[in-house]
Amino acid sequence: MSVKETFIKNLKYFRKQSGLTQNQLTLEIDMGLGYINSVEQGIFFPQPDVIDLIANVLKISPSKLFDENASPQNILSNSDENFVDKITESILEKLRPVIKSDINAAIKEVVR
Repeated sequence: MSVKETFIKNLKYFRKQSGLTQNQLTLEIDMGLGYINSVEQGIFFPQPDVIDLIANVLKISPSKLFDENASPQNILSNSDENFVDKITESILEKLRPVIKSDINAAIKEVVR
């Protein structure tokens, strides 16, 4: 997951946990109407000073907005990817001897 995706998921999560709508948070940080909506849609990415304002309103550390394990959505996304990777590796390990045997048999047929 990219830094931007992590930020967006965490922003949505912590905003909702704070009970704020997108417009309420936008007003709290004194930005133009629809700003937070644009950030959450991935259209804009806030400058560092705006990230500080957002974190202050949400009563969290700015680093929480970038933490891959800060929100349940990010934890689930990361877990899904890890789960798929583990299963893929497991399947490859089981198939490796079969594939190797088939390749050796094919080589022997060609050499004959």
